Amino acid sequence: MPPKGQLTRENIIAKAAPIFNTKGFAAASMTDVMHATGLQKGGLYNHFETKDELLLAAFDYALQQVTDAVLGVIKREQTSTQKLTALINFLVIRTNRKNPESPYVLRLTLVSLSCVALF
Repeated sequence: MPPKGQLTRENIIAKAAPIFNTKGFAAASMTDVMHATGLQKGGLYNHFETKDELLLAAFDYALQQVTDAVLGVIKREQTSTQKLTALINFLVIRTNRKNPESPYVLRLTLVSLSCVALF
């Protein structure tokens, strides 16, 4: 089991990532992270000297989460066409969750790929 300090750091990063994602760097505050984690400012600054440092760690965390999810989706498929179709489906679903109006271009692309796969 990792040391408590490492677990706390990982928890801070996991809670900060969606805050930066939804509010943006400028609007997100260490107070927001403090409320999300239940830590005091001293507890946060014990693990991250600056908000910029936390942002970089949160970005790395979020990128790894997306990478793992994408790899999990495409590893299940056999052919390149299946992998591409699975990737597009994954993107459509994720995009649709965030903005129901935006996946139409991805859906059109998926339909186009499906038609190409038939020939």
